[in-house]
Amino acid sequence: MEGNSSQENISSENLGSLVLVLIKIALAAFIGIAFVLGIPGNYFVILPHVILERKTRTGLMVFHLAACDVISLVACAP
Repeated sequence: MEGNSSQENISSENLGSLVLVLIKIALAAFIGIAFVLGIPGNYFVILPHVILERKTRTGLMVFHLAACDVISLVACAP
């Protein structure tokens, strides 16, 4: 009986560390996918605004939103 309880304690400790490792891997994968999809996606939003030089309020808001998204991806993802 005592051998079983010590094995259960060891396995529960290993399970806790395994969960932490899996959470770290999942977060790293999520950040990597957001970076890989976010940079080109925002590039295709910023590029037409720079080339066409649209000066509407909505266009400027979308441009600034995409620029802030790129800055946050570059600053926070690596």
